[in-house]
Amino acid sequence: MSDHKPEWYARLRKGPFEKAIFDSKMQQEMESHTKAEWSKSPKRRLNPWAAAVVAAVFLFIAIALVPAASQPFGSFRQSGGNADEPVMPIQYVLDHLQVGMSEEGVKQAFGDDFDGQGVRRDFAQGHKEDPNDMSTWSAVDTWRYDFGVNDGYVIAQNSGDTDEEAIFDLQGIRNGKIESQLVVYWKDRKVERAIFKDMDIEGNILTTQIGPGVEEAPPTEPPANDDPSGNPEMPPPNEGVRAVGDTSFGLFQLRPAKGGDEKIQALGAPSCLGQENDLQYSGDYELYFHKRSGDETLIQEFNQLEMIQRENNTIEFMKLEFPKLELYLFIPRYTDCHGLEFYAYGIDKETGEVSNFTFLNGEETYPNWTTSPNNLPQAVEGKLVVEGGRGAGQDGATRYVYDPDLATHQLVLESKEQIP
Repeated sequence: MSDHKPEWYARLRKGPFEKAIFDSKMQQEMESHTKAEWSKSPKRRLNPWAAAVVAAVFLFIAIALVPAASQPFGSFRQSGGNADEPVMPIQYVLDHLQVGMSEEGVKQAFGDDFDGQGVRRDFAQGHKEDPNDMSTWSAVDTWRYDFGVNDGYVIAQNSGDTDEEAIFDLQGIRNGKIESQLVVYWKDRKVERAIFKDMDIEGNILTTQIGPGVEEAPPTEPPANDDPSGNPEMPPPNEGVRAVGDTSFGLFQLRPAKGGDEKIQALGAPSCLGQENDLQYSGDYELYFHKRSGDETLIQEFNQLEMIQRENNTIEFMKLEFPKLELYLFIPRYTDCHGLEFYAYGIDKETGEVSNFTFLNGEETYPNWTTSPNNLPQAVEGKLVVEGGRGAGQDGATRYVYDPDLATHQLVLESKEQIP
C-alpha cells in the first residue's frame, strides 16, 4: 500500500491555530478573575423564618424521641402490640422494678395507668406487724397494672379465697383476655414487694416475685385448713337480725327477706375487704323500725346487699345528733379497698317520724354515699361532714358538707372541697 498522504491531511494534523491560544498564563488569569467576581457578589444567607422552622422541626423530633426511648412499650403497653412479643416482658420488669422505689419512679417505668387499692385495719392495742406477713399490716396499698388487655374486656374484680386471687384476674389470664398483670405492694410510700403473673405456651400461669418471699412463690390455691377450730362460727342463714340501731323512739332492725336465699361464708384469707375470719353476708334484706309501742314499719328493702363484719357480730348503726334530727347511718362493711358505702335514716325529734334519707348532689339524687374507712362522717354545727374515700396513689380526697332537710327527707350537698 502507498504511504503517500494528500496535502490536506498534513494541514489537519497542525490544527486551526498556528500557536497555542489557552496556555498556562491565560489559565491563571481566568482563575484570578473568577475569584474576584465571586467576592463581589452578595453572600447567600438562610431566611430567618426558614431557620426557625428548621429548628422547630428538629426540636419536635427530639421531644418525640425522648419518651419513646424511656418508655419502650409506648401506647401498646395496655392494649397489646406485636403478637409475637409480649407487651411487658418479664426481663423489663426485673430490670426496672426494685424494692424501695418511689411512686414517681414506678410511674416513670410503667406509666400511671394502674388500679390503686388501699385498706386500713384496726388491730388490738399492742399488735405488732410482721414485715413478711401482709395480713398483719395495719395498712396495705397496692397498684395493679394490666398489660395486653383485649379490646372490650373488663378486668374482673374478684373476692377470691386468697388475697392473690382477689387482686389478680387469673381467669382472664388463662383465657388469653389479659397477657399479664403486675401488682406492686407499698409500705410507707415505697415499693415493699411486687408480683408479676403471665402465662407460658402450655397454659400454665407463671408467678415472679420481687422482694420478700422470692424464694418460694405463694400458692395459687389456698392451703387446706386442718384445724377446724380456726373457722368462724356460722350463724344460720335467713334467720335473726343482721344490723340494729337503738334510738330514742324505737329500734331499727335489718333482717333477711322472707323467702330469700341468704348466703354466709368466711372470707378465708386477708385482703383489702377484711380479715380471714370475717363473715360475708349476701342476699335480700328488709329494714324495719320497731316502735316502743310495739308497732313495726318497713323502712327499706335491699336487693343483693353485701355485708362484711368481724366474725359473727351484728352491725351497729352509727348515731349522729342534729338540732331537730337524730340521724342513723348503716355501714354494711367496716373496711374496703377505697371507701365505704353508707345509708342514712332520720327521726324527727318533734314528731318521731322515721324516714329514709337520700343524698341530693345538685340535680342528682343518690340512695347512699361513700365515706373514708378511717374518717367516718361527723355532725358539725348542724351539718353532715363526709370525707370521701381514697385509693393508693391519690394525693387527697374530697370533703362533702350536707345540710339535712326534714321536709324532703334529703341530705342536700352544700359544699365540697379537696383535702390533703
